[in-house]
Formats: sequence, structure tokens, C-alpha cells
Amino acid sequence: METEGPLLSEKEVAGLTGLSISKLWYMRKLGIGIPFLKISPERTGRVLYRREDVDAYLVANPKPTVKKSKQKLVPPAQMIQPLTMTCEEASRRHQGITPVRIAHMCLLGRTLSKRYGGGSKIPAKDLARVIRAVKVGKAWAVPVSELDRVFLGKQG
Repeated sequence: METEGPLLSEKEVAGLTGLSISKLWYMRKLGIGIPFLKISPERTGRVLYRREDVDAYLVANPKPTVKKSKQKLVPPAQMIQPLTMTCEEASRRHQGITPVRIAHMCLLGRTLSKRYGGGSKIPAKDLARVIRAVKVGKAWAVPVSELDRVFLGKQG
């Protein structure tokens, strides 16, 4: 599945938002701020941002007219990105994919993980159709990184 809009580099986002690249890194480390995509799993992997996510951040956080010295970064509750979500939330995030389909992909991922002795050992031909998730009660805790890997084609 393709992304909805163009992807921007850290430099481009820094220019649009007025935040420094190091401030963007710090926000990613805290798990706040603008949602991002990491292209490779290494520490030095390339980070990209969706244009609509940057625009949404700018609407929610307009640029201050006066620069504040040593402003402490506190995550507002609405900006904290979840690490996991339910099948219904995942379906809303990736429109066109039903919650039942997501739950089926989670179940298939669990089955293949057991069969091959771990999620990292699942054959590549099956990896694109499974979501490695955790069963919590009667619901699935679906990792956002897994959703992006499967539905956005992000390797991870």
C-alpha cells in the first residue's frame, strides 16, 4: 500500500517546523511529536515524515513568535503515539483493511512464528502477509511498526 502523500526528510521537516534536527531526534526518542517512518532498523537508518503528519503537527503547534530560552519538552497527551493498537484502531489507520482481516493476519503471524521458532525466521514469501502481534485477552495488541511494515511496505 502506498503512502497518502509525499515523504519528507529530516532537513525538510526542520525547515518547515523551525525545529532543529537534534530536536526532532529527541522528540522521536521520547515518542512524542511528529509520527515518522524509519526505513532501516539500524541506528543510522533513514527517517522520513509524511507531509500530512507534518501539517497536522504545525496546526496543533504553531510556531512561537518569541523564542523561549531552554524550553522544556513536555509531551502533550494527544501527541503521544501508541506503540500498539487494537484491530479496529489498525483498520481506521489503514483504511480499506477490515478488522477481521487484520485479526486473521495476526493469527497467521502467531502460527508461523510458532512453526518457524520465532518471528525473525518466517520465510520472506510469508512475511508480507502476517502481522506479529500479541494476544491480550480476547483482543490483539498490534504493534504500529508491524502495521507500517506490512501495509506501507516499510522494511524493518
